Amino acid sequence: MYTTNVRQLFVRTDKKFIPSLPRYAFDGKIYVVQSENEAERAVEVLKKSPILGIDTETRPTFRKGESHKVALLQVANEQMCFLFRMNEIGFLPCMACLFIHI
Repeated sequence: MYTTNVRQLFVRTDKKFIPSLPRYAFDGKIYVVQSENEAERAVEVLKKSPILGIDTETRPTFRKGESHKVALLQVANEQMCFLFRMNEIGFLPCMACLFIHI
């Protein structure tokens, strides 16, 4: 049974909003994660962070219905950004623990 008081999850962003935001340059350390051992160490650092920024990069598609797996997962706190090479290491159990922790 559905409730009539369903909270809206997504709101369309006005095109003028993004250019109005202040510019920000990340000046922290950047680490490329290419092994399970490196991923485990990165996750331990990130789990201690109160706020994380997350972004993904995927190969573009040019045909309707075509999709590709995530090639790069970027997870950052205020001091560090970890670039997980998903096309090399895949989605590891320690990474699942990070997202469950969030």
